Amino acid sequence: MLNWTDFSVLLMILAGPFSGVAAAHQHKAGVASLILFGVVGLAVGFGVGMISNKFAYRILRSKRLPEGLKFVAYMFTPMCSLLLVILLPAVLAVMIWH
Repeated sequence: MLNWTDFSVLLMILAGPFSGVAAAHQHKAGVASLILFGVVGLAVGFGVGMISNKFAYRILRSKRLPEGLKFVAYMFTPMCSLLLVILLPAVLAVMIWH
């Protein structure tokens, strides 16, 4: 059974390459650039996903934070990380082609 944090890691691993390929395709890049941005998106998705997972579980296990803040931070961390994984390859593509 997957919880939100583990599921978001899987989403990040899938969304990273999709975002990179879509951004490169939008700028009418060649096949080599599509593959390169797919690999970069996969690396970004995997890296940010693992960091987000560890950070979210560290927040959940914290003894210093109040319970309500723990829950909000635990849910908010993967959402922000997923947004980062989607936007980072797209921003990179815009920086390269403009």
